Parts: sequence; C-alpha cells; structure tokens
Amino acid sequence: MSNSKENALKNIEIKINILNSWLKDGIPFRCDENGHHILDEKDNKVLDFSPKTVRQFLGWDGSQNCAFLRKSLPAIRSLNNSTLAQYKTHRAEVESIVRALKQKAELQLQRTSASEIKRFKAAQSEMEINIRSLSEQNLILRRNYVESQNKYQALLRETEGHEKEFYNNYQIMEDEIERLKSQISSLTKTIVKLQPLSVKHNGN
Repeated sequence: MSNSKENALKNIEIKINILNSWLKDGIPFRCDENGHHILDEKDNKVLDFSPKTVRQFLGWDGSQNCAFLRKSLPAIRSLNNSTLAQYKTHRAEVESIVRALKQKAELQLQRTSASEIKRFKAAQSEMEINIRSLSEQNLILRRNYVESQNKYQALLRETEGHEKEFYNNYQIMEDEIERLKSQISSLTKTIVKLQPLSVKHNGN
C-alpha cells in the first residue's frame, strides 16, 4: 500500500474513532473560546457539528466545529467519495455511524431542553442550599468542639488545683497528727514522771 493510501485510510479511521467516541460519550456542545456553552434564543445548549450523512462525513475536516473543540481534535482532512468507496467495510461503518449520530443528536437535544435546564438550575440551587446548611452545621460542630476542649482543659486545671489543695491539706493534717502525737508522747512521759510523786504523796 502506498503512503498516500495509508494516509487516506488512517484519516478515515481517525474520523470514525472520533465519531464512535461521540456516540459513546455524547456529541460535544458548541462553546465559546473560554469553554462556556453557547445557548440559543430559548436558552438551549447548541450541539456542535457532527456529520449526519456520508457526504458530510467526506467533507468534514474540523473547520465546521467550534474553535474550542478544534483544540482537542486530532488532525483530520476531507476526502472524496471514490477514496472511501475503496474500503467497503469502512464505508458501511460510516453509514451506520452517521445514522446513529442523527438519532443521538435528537435525544441529546431533548434532554437539554429549557425545561430540563430549569430543573437542573433548581437542583443546583437546592444543592447549594444543602451545602450552605452543612457548612453552617460543620461550623457549629467546630465551635462546640472548641468549647468542649476549653472546658476539658479548664477541668484538668481545676482538678489539678484540687489535687494540690488536697495534698496541702493532707500535709497539714499529717503535720497536725504528728504534732498531736508528739504532745501525747510528751504528756505520757510527764504522767509517768508524776505518777511516783503522786504515790509518795499519798503514802505520807
């Protein structure tokens, strides 16, 4: 096969692969240079170009698509009918694909009607409300957590203070007990000393 025929076949296969991916993932919508969807006068998104006939497939070279989509498209070229006719299997595949693309386009337009966009916007607004609500709840939980942590730390400090106070009181009591024991011991010794004197005094 000559290089020209190889390039022609490769071009056909690249175009077929692109269209098969659109059948699977959806036909792209037209976008401006920043990637924002272009809407028609009824606020409906507009599908980008996709070939709906074999003739359109032959003439498709990417220039029919928006500039934003062309950035991601591989290089493709137009070709004549006689070139495609040389590859019967590929031509049959192209005929099948363009029929499917026509049906695909109709279904996509039905799903992206203005009413559906409104439903989407309503769902989006509801989601934003839920997100704000969850954010507020999260903030409240964080505040409660910080307050709980502060109370816990204060309780630890308070408990630590009580322990020191208890220890100090305990030491005072211990000292007082030792003092009393010392006094008792001293008194006992004094009593022991005084008892003989008391006996002698009674004996007289």
